[in-house]
Amino acid sequence: ARKAGFENINVDLMFGLPNQSMKDWKVSLEDVMSLEPDHISAYSLIIEEGTCFYNLYNNDKLNIPNEEEERSMYLFTKGFLKDYGYN
Repeated sequence: ARKAGFENINVDLMFGLPNQSMKDWKVSLEDVMSLEPDHISAYSLIIEEGTCFYNLYNNDKLNIPNEEEERSMYLFTKGFLKDYGYN
């Protein structure tokens, strides 16, 4: 992106996605670091009532990380980003 002339790179990432493992999440974070973004936001998937994901989740057809796995992703992200100088 910088080679294309972009001076300010921001990245938004989501964790806790369907079929996402901790290994997948770590790879995503490592890939993003190669962009050397100025800002990174990381969000957990929130399943809202009235959405397609909500209906799938209610019918046990949405394979998302459990609460403990999601918390592990969050805590890993905090430490990982801190190690790279983000806060």
